[in-house]
Amino acid sequence: MVQRLTTTELEVLPEISYWSTEHIAPAKKTEFWVDALCAAYCRLDCRPKRMDSFDGAIASIPVGDFSLSRVTASEQDVANRPSFTSDAQQAFYLVSDLSSSWAVTQDGCVSQLRRGDIALIDARRPSLSEYSAGTNVVALQVPLTWVQEWLAAVDCKATRVISSEQGWGKVLSTVCAELGSNLRLASQTSPEFLSDHLGGLLAASLEPLPQGALLAAHDLPKRVQAVMYERLSEPALSAQSLADHFHVSVRTLHRCFAAQGTTFSTTLRRARLERALRLLENPRLARLSIKELASRSGFQSSSHFIREFQREWGTSPGRWRQLNTTVDAK
Repeated sequence: MVQRLTTTELEVLPEISYWSTEHIAPAKKTEFWVDALCAAYCRLDCRPKRMDSFDGAIASIPVGDFSLSRVTASEQDVANRPSFTSDAQQAFYLVSDLSSSWAVTQDGCVSQLRRGDIALIDARRPSLSEYSAGTNVVALQVPLTWVQEWLAAVDCKATRVISSEQGWGKVLSTVCAELGSNLRLASQTSPEFLSDHLGGLLAASLEPLPQGALLAAHDLPKRVQAVMYERLSEPALSAQSLADHFHVSVRTLHRCFAAQGTTFSTTLRRARLERALRLLENPRLARLSIKELASRSGFQSSSHFIREFQREWGTSPGRWRQLNTTVDAK
């Protein structure tokens, strides 16, 4: 049975599950750790490099359909052994070690990763991850259906590796590291925004559009934004609905935005916030409630709106309105 512990090193959030070998007897640490890995992920087996001095901790939090984990541990090999009966995983893992190089083997193909690189590991197939310099890992468990939405090539023989040193891979690596280092940030981020943002970065990193396709659709982001602004008040406005409107695949839409140096989710979020700011600036709407402002800007709730406004502008909508009213009155 996995023992769940609390720790002063983590901000206490009710959604967090936490496991640690800190208070486990040395002779039982390996067994405990294997149970913890299976509870946090899928059917995994662990072989510590040094049995006499192994230690580890896992913090895991759900974010919509994803599961985000931070793992710190001694040197180890971790094997994924899915079965066809109890725990065949219809999932993938985005895994990055923030401190050291490591390796993953799948279908006989060995992939060497540097610090910060990201591996897209298919949990449906056996794999072996080797952490010879300790483990400081951020791992995102994502559904197979999500991967199929963003990538054309899913059933690849070798683990797909995303370099952290250039292009969109560098951006994706930075985002994953920030999420893993700040679980509170992950818990406060809209699951829909996170899904679209990570998906767009994943597609742009692994399957960028050919130059010819980009030239053919170079004006698509501009046309999408024009329709987006017309429909901002729709809370359900999504990349899929706009892709359908323009008769393109959602992958094409996201890659075209990536080619412009941005993502669909970032563009939509910014448009909603700028709409809200214009509404707040309008003196005729001074009596409009924050809830109504959020609705007219397309946010699904006033709490979500306030949180996003605070993150973008550094103050709450109510406080922003108060300060601007004060200035205008002078």
